[in-house]
Parts: sequence; C-alpha cells; structure tokens
Amino acid sequence: MTTIAPAPGAGSPARATSKDAGTADVAPPVRLRRHPAWVWGGVATVFAGAVAGASLWSASSDANEILAAREPLTRGQIIEQDDLATVRVGLDPAVSSIPASELDAIVGQYAAMDVPAGGLLAAEQVTDQALPAQGQSVVGLSLTGAMVPTQHLQPGDKVRVVATAGPNGEIADTTTPESIPATVVGVSVDEVTGNLQVEVQVSRESGPRLALLATAGKAAVVLDSAED
Repeated sequence: MTTIAPAPGAGSPARATSKDAGTADVAPPVRLRRHPAWVWGGVATVFAGAVAGASLWSASSDANEILAAREPLTRGQIIEQDDLATVRVGLDPAVSSIPASELDAIVGQYAAMDVPAGGLLAAEQVTDQALPAQGQSVVGLSLTGAMVPTQHLQPGDKVRVVATAGPNGEIADTTTPESIPATVVGVSVDEVTGNLQVEVQVSRESGPRLALLATAGKAAVVLDSAED
C-alpha cells in the first residue's frame, strides 16, 4: 500500500513570514513638503539678522572717543580733569568736537561759555584766556527786538554798542552817536520779558560808561563783519 503525503501547506492555514507581517503592519513614511513662502521667509529673517549685525558692527567701529562735560561748566571757570568724561559716539564730521586724546591739553583751560552736564565739548567752548581777559570787562545788556539785529548773535561776534536816545529821547548828537567796540561772550533770552540778554566784553575803560547806557536802556547792538 502506497501512502501519499499531503502537499506542504495543504490542509493547514498559511503562515505569514516576518517580512510579510512587517509589510502589512507598518505604513509607508509620509513625505513632508515645505511651503515656498516659509522657505523664503526663513531666508529673509537670516538676511535681516545679518544686515542688522553688520550695521551694529559698522556703527561701533565708526564711533569716536570724544570729551564731554561730566559736570556743568560755567563760563570763565578753570576746567579740571574731574569736570570731563570720555564718551564713545558716532558723529557727523561736520559736528565740532574734541578728541579724548586731547584731555591733558584741555585741563587747565577756561570754559568760554556755559556747557550743561553731558554736553559734548567743542573747540569754541574752550579758551586759554581768562574771562574777562586782562584789561577787559564784561557788561550785560537787556535788549528789545528793535535794539538788536535780527540775525542771531553768537559768542565771538564782533559788535559795536551804540548809544541811543533811550525811552525818553534826549541825546546830544544823533549824527555821530557814541559807539563802543565789544565782543559777544554770552547770549540768552529772558523768559519773563522776552528781551535778549547779551553779555559783551569791552575794554576796562569803557565798562563803566557802557554799564550806565545799559541801565538807562540807551544801548543798541550793531553787528560788524568778522572780516573787518
């Protein structure tokens, strides 16, 4: 009697191989696609950061060390080292300033005008001469709009203070009025009266006479050419 063996797998359930099982259970990977706007947005952000960094580096590299007033400086006072500070700022070349390297040369000089605390120091704000200079006097004038030129006066301007008729009129000779040469050393505005307060430096001999004219309101200022 011949016995025939059943074919492999016949009559029994098929067995899935590990390879078949893995293929059936794991989903294929999802491919992500980036929106073009996101890509360009990221590029723009990186570019903007690079530009900002470059600008910041450029600004710091172009900054100059200059002198500033640590404490308020009053016209005529001797400048001491403790009155000054060194600051690092970027300035337009047209702006007048004093390099920090000139600190030793500035100490011991005089303030030619008032400088507020924190104000940058400029060459015209410093002088090697005491104020008033030897043989000179400083006189203050309170002037209305009719007694001063419309052009703004500045310290250093060469002017003549001319005797006028004043509020009550009487003056001996109006054809050749008395005039006193002077140099402007300070200008400000009286917030109460609106008058222009002008301080001028004149010779010691002219000081008392100019003070009398100023007190009587009989003084007007004439601005002369700086080239004369």
